[in-house]
Amino acid sequence: SVSRGDLEMDLTEEEKTEQVDAGKKHEGLLEYIGRELKDHVKEVRFSARLKDSPCILVSDESDPGEAIKTIMKTMKKDVPEYKKTLELNPGHPLIEILQKFFDTDRSNPKLKNFINILFNLAIISDGGRPDSPAEFGKKITSLMFEISGHTQE
Repeated sequence: SVSRGDLEMDLTEEEKTEQVDAGKKHEGLLEYIGRELKDHVKEVRFSARLKDSPCILVSDESDPGEAIKTIMKTMKKDVPEYKKTLELNPGHPLIEILQKFFDTDRSNPKLKNFINILFNLAIISDGGRPDSPAEFGKKITSLMFEISGHTQE
């Protein structure tokens, strides 16, 4: 599976250079996201496996997967906690937006909201469900109002 373990990619020299440059450019941002999500993810890093998506949650090889965990929960078995790695697409425009917020004002609540939305999108893409779907919905709705130039009533 593309979302399990370290995926070996055959990268061109240009792609390797771009990934190293992105890592340097966004090093502080990656560390910040890692601190913000420390209770939820094992690690935050850039990945070459992503082309169009901004992010993906990657399981360790030892993680049994969501289907097995669901079966175990149904059978009232203890399910060990497995934190996943959040991989980000260094070429995605959302990373640049996050970087601008990070560089401009790290205390801006929008930065934390964007990180939360991005993480929850990764959860949904992984077949999971946000811890608080209602809160996630509020954040998306608020963002949509903001983008449209309208205010919430």
